[in-house]
Amino acid sequence: MSPFSPELRDLRATLQLIENGFTETAAVVALGERVLALRAERVSAWSVAEQVDHLIKVEQSILSHLLTRTPAPGPRISLAGRFVLLTGWIPRGSGTSPKRLRGLPAGQAELTAALDACRKTLRTLAADPEPLLGPAAVLPHKMFGALTAVEALRFVPIHTRHHLLIVTDIRKSAVAR
Repeated sequence: MSPFSPELRDLRATLQLIENGFTETAAVVALGERVLALRAERVSAWSVAEQVDHLIKVEQSILSHLLTRTPAPGPRISLAGRFVLLTGWIPRGSGTSPKRLRGLPAGQAELTAALDACRKTLRTLAADPEPLLGPAAVLPHKMFGALTAVEALRFVPIHTRHHLLIVTDIRKSAVAR
């Protein structure tokens, strides 16, 4: 495939969106322990740190799974998955995370290290992106069905933005009190 193909160009743009999300997430983490500890029950049951921990865990899980190139069994992308990828929007309160991906209270150093590991995994994927363009489903998702690598990567910045918007609302709500 040509390095200038539209598919590869779109994939590289998606990888850049993921990196931009890492930068935004790192900026939240850099605000320090006081901000990470903020809670606003009317916005979310999770603190800022728990939101950030969750989004990093999800990103790392997706990116690491894509490195394995393991085919995903089950039906292809669902209507809900198509909706999220088409609109770029996840309705709040619409899903629950598997226990292993739930946000936990974490400190600034721990979140920074996890984000650095996630960036390293992204760089490994970005070094050889062409195999990600295959049509096979490679990522099982309980609500979205089996996603191709491209669909899974398109989901990452949407998920990141979803949780960073919740973080923004927690911070606003905490300041308004």
